[in-house]
Amino acid sequence: MKSKWIYKIKWSPLNSGEIDKFKARFIVRGFGLTQGVHYGNSNAATVEAMTVKIFWYLVCVFKLNVRSSDFRSFFLEGDPDHAMYCEQAEGYEQGEKGRFVLLLLKGLYGTPPAPYFAQRKFDAIMKKLGFTKLMNDSRCFMLSDKRGVCIVINHVDDCVYGFNNPAMANELEAAWKKVFTCTIDYKPRTYLSTVIDLDRTAQTVHLSQAHKIQELLKLTGMDQCNSVSTPACISLQRKNEVEALPREQNKTYMTVVGKLIYISSARPDIAYAVNARCRRMSASDENDDLEAKRILRYLQGTATHRLKFDAKIAEPTRFFAYSDASFADAPGAKSTGATTITVGKAKNHSHCNIIAHRSFTQQIPAESAAEAELYSVCETAKSVQHVRNLAAELGLPQREPTTIYTDSNAVIDGLKSPDKARTRHYRRRQWKLRYLIMHRIISIVTVHTDENIADLGTKALGATKHAHFCKKFLAI
Repeated sequence: MKSKWIYKIKWSPLNSGEIDKFKARFIVRGFGLTQGVHYGNSNAATVEAMTVKIFWYLVCVFKLNVRSSDFRSFFLEGDPDHAMYCEQAEGYEQGEKGRFVLLLLKGLYGTPPAPYFAQRKFDAIMKKLGFTKLMNDSRCFMLSDKRGVCIVINHVDDCVYGFNNPAMANELEAAWKKVFTCTIDYKPRTYLSTVIDLDRTAQTVHLSQAHKIQELLKLTGMDQCNSVSTPACISLQRKNEVEALPREQNKTYMTVVGKLIYISSARPDIAYAVNARCRRMSASDENDDLEAKRILRYLQGTATHRLKFDAKIAEPTRFFAYSDASFADAPGAKSTGATTITVGKAKNHSHCNIIAHRSFTQQIPAESAAEAELYSVCETAKSVQHVRNLAAELGLPQREPTTIYTDSNAVIDGLKSPDKARTRHYRRRQWKLRYLIMHRIISIVTVHTDENIADLGTKALGATKHAHFCKKFLAI
């Protein structure tokens, strides 16, 4: 494999204008290798955004201590299971140039299977310490014994762990340091570029993407733009006969949308607008560029808004879900669906601890609004099953069925008598939901559309209604 040096400036996550460090890294150019021929597994699994949110919420509820660990040169610690060679490093050649090569004893950045090798070594350490890898998220580990509880979340080379017995954390860190070079942060303020504000007294935690938003605004030259009150416009006047964006400009559009996808993980209020932009990634035009800039203008005025979790709430470990759909508003006459899963119950839906949200284009066109709503409820039920299984592995089994709120009476009426001729084309979905209801996995309840927070992910809303929903889950 060929090799090269890469030089990079790393910025502080708390202040995008401050340089954290200068890095030089020796890598190999392994992109010419073929999977299945030169190597086998290559990917390092990553933790789900939902699991991260559940983790921080559990820290609030059970008042766990938290530490984080950053593994330096993580990929360099993996042990290859076959021989690999690369060119000598420029400036450090030995012997006749081009005659001698390096035999890799460890993985290097750029070696396709290096992430897999390093993660395999990490998993072996966790197994030796007695941690159980969760089936519903392979990057979440848990150890519960007579000493206490320790939950570890691993995202490639970044770990955060909560515990109620410091001895368990000390043992874990000692085992890591025997193999990896790692830095321990005893009071973590950030994780995965998200700023964490934890208030143990009030039992609240806030997740902020403000620095990421500012970086994106500066990248696009929108850091001095005027703000707007909503990320998507109800009556946007689209230009007719517009041309597709030039190749380079389309690349910029794709970069912006990609960064917005990450930001939306902690900002459910832009989920629909970002989903609408994702539909046009490969064939964007001037209209799409204007709508993407509107999202940036909205973020300019709301950069400091933070996703809030409040543990002082009724039934703090019980999950609830919201489902909604917008009929035939997507390309190809497909509908837009939305799912929102919350934990804890507030009176009159006044506050929502959102642990998962999704705005998506339904895979098949629906023939009626009722069918579109039913499709979304089915997708919500799938997410609910996953959340319940994950919660059970974390020691929080759900004793009661998870309530799914929908603003469609047609869905509930159809479940009462699913054998009507006019609904036979989606009868299987109805019977699936009836099965989940019968086995007390879910229950479906109607809610007024003004309190259905999933409505935020299905369409562009007016400023008043948009702000009404945002106040339920954002610290403004």
